[in-house]
Amino acid sequence: MRKTDLTYLVEILSKHLKAASVHFRTEELQLCLLSSPTDITALSIVQTYTCLGAKASVFRADYASTIKWGKPFLGQLSHDGKDSFVFVKEITETDAIYYEGRLKRVVSASDFKKEWTGIVVAIDNVKERNQGKKRLKTFIHSSLLLCIVVLLLISPHLSTLASVNCLLDVMGGILCFGVIMQSSSPYYNIFEHFCIANTRLDCQKLDLGRWGVLFRKVNLGRMGFIYFFSCTLATVLAVSSPNPSAIYDWLAITSMGLLLLAVVSISYQLFAKRFCLLCLGIMGILVVNSILAFPVKGIPTSFSLDVGLYFLMVVLASSGLLYMCEYYAGAKQRAFSTRINELRIKRMQSVLGYSFMAKTTLLANEDSIMLGDSEAPLTITTYMSPWCKTCKKVAFEMIELLRKYPDYINWQIYFDGVKATFVNEVNLPQLYLYQYLASGENTNRKLAVLKYWYKKKSIKDLQTKIEMTSKDIEAILERFNNQLDAMADERQVPMVWINNRIFPSCYSLADLPYVLLDLCMIYSQEKKV
Repeated sequence: MRKTDLTYLVEILSKHLKAASVHFRTEELQLCLLSSPTDITALSIVQTYTCLGAKASVFRADYASTIKWGKPFLGQLSHDGKDSFVFVKEITETDAIYYEGRLKRVVSASDFKKEWTGIVVAIDNVKERNQGKKRLKTFIHSSLLLCIVVLLLISPHLSTLASVNCLLDVMGGILCFGVIMQSSSPYYNIFEHFCIANTRLDCQKLDLGRWGVLFRKVNLGRMGFIYFFSCTLATVLAVSSPNPSAIYDWLAITSMGLLLLAVVSISYQLFAKRFCLLCLGIMGILVVNSILAFPVKGIPTSFSLDVGLYFLMVVLASSGLLYMCEYYAGAKQRAFSTRINELRIKRMQSVLGYSFMAKTTLLANEDSIMLGDSEAPLTITTYMSPWCKTCKKVAFEMIELLRKYPDYINWQIYFDGVKATFVNEVNLPQLYLYQYLASGENTNRKLAVLKYWYKKKSIKDLQTKIEMTSKDIEAILERFNNQLDAMADERQVPMVWINNRIFPSCYSLADLPYVLLDLCMIYSQEKKV
């Protein structure tokens, strides 16, 4: 899939998911789309939505029934023999409002009917919510909190003006760090998340056009990161310098020199009526820094070797910090690409059929705990010990899967060590958990208690959450016929089965969301045979 195709699909699918109040990460959405072994169709979009935890369906509808339905959807348009999906926000008897990527279009109902194939991809329980604004708000709050902490640490040693400048530099460094980390995905376009605009200017064309060459050669994120963190280090370390005023003066002159860049950038965005919040934030900090630098009278006449070495030291330190950040971002990018290639193979029908249908295992006739919908197409069985470190990872993954995909997954739990002739600290958690999870308590509450145990592993805390008498424990022991302690069982923990088949070792529970619908189809066909 080309980067432009992915950018378009991520944009329209993101709008649809946000309108339906579906919590998702952009990286997850990209991973679902890029790892698809086939071309993107309506069914593969439904599979992508399912992977993200949304209940979706595809059907054919007419214009009148869609008006009565009154919910946003993905529609397939056919123009000049080419089919494409668009996010249809609203349709009325007179016109239709839809998005092609970031571009908003308003067309008449007759024109929309001519191009619309009638195919609809819908998400249940659509509610309006702007998830992007909420994430941006969280980012701003976290950044402000960090800045306040830095200010409290340095303010006793600096003047008011120097403290404010240092605080602004920290904020600018955080924003530039965001640019570096946001671009860690090879398929990521910074403009996609931070641009707010009408249709007058397309940032993607700017990025891929003539000026885009300059943007790619001059990495503003790197330059800004080095500049802001160099200024921060220089301001803080100047306290111990024999000539701090000279350092502050040169920092002020540098800030005033960057005022022109900030004014040009902000003016261009105002003229184009397309605003990048990330860019505006960085340029706004440069403007405020420049205004605060106006009290400096002229350019310092002296530039000693000590001052030069001082600035060289802080620039090298900032460059080293940048290298560490980019190394982390590069590792993240490589892991992302490796994960895509891995999932492409795992999602192939031939590989799925061979891996999940190869071995059959009949479990021993033991009492188990069932969580979730018993009619779900996939039953995942786990054999775990409450004390096992590896079991903790399996338990957390299963809890997340059951919460996210309750219509597809049923969890069957076997605990190691519940069969015993007496009670001790080794099998006490199993007995408590078995008694509680087998009760009629709400499933979400059961999952919360199970997660709490694997997180804390404290018997005292568990006893405060689960009321259980000695008679209850004796009843459980009697129920298991006073058999020998099963902690010495040869069967290792944890073990995982899916529909009474050994879970293939080449797959993990984290892979299930990407193959969920395929597995449901494979096992349903097996039942028909």
